[in-house]
Amino acid sequence: MFEVYVPTPIFVLLRFHRWDEVLKQPVPNPRLVMTTAFWHFARGSAAAAKGQMDMAEAERGSLETVRREMPADTEFSFFSNKAQTFLDLAASILDARITEIRGDHKGAIEYWKNAVQIQDRLYYGEPPEWFYPVRESLGAALILDGQAALAEAVFSADLERYPRRCSAF
Repeated sequence: MFEVYVPTPIFVLLRFHRWDEVLKQPVPNPRLVMTTAFWHFARGSAAAAKGQMDMAEAERGSLETVRREMPADTEFSFFSNKAQTFLDLAASILDARITEIRGDHKGAIEYWKNAVQIQDRLYYGEPPEWFYPVRESLGAALILDGQAALAEAVFSADLERYPRRCSAF
């Protein structure tokens, strides 16, 4: 039940793009299945950011293995959110990052949109159970694609949906 807090150090490193530190994190205890999945997600994100595509794709494959094996009814939350939802969210974010590094901005935007939809399905609680608002990444991808007006709408939608969200990370 308290495993939900164990990946927090990994999420903090991700939030601040501390890629080298992410890659130095030791393998979690294999009994902590979700923490291990997030460790693969983090390593895949770091590898993509550093242009190490083979490693990013290998970590994505490891994340997918956990995702396929996770029973649908497993909870990973204090607010009745399912583990599968978090794994789906991590997979979509990692797919967006990998696709973006490959130079496919339109494809990455689609993955970011999917990630936003998944995050919106999470039951909201304080603190939020996902470590950052994914609309930030969608908005950034839209800006990089020259769609500033749409990015502004995405950022505004996040503020409307979560007017009291703390961005302490």
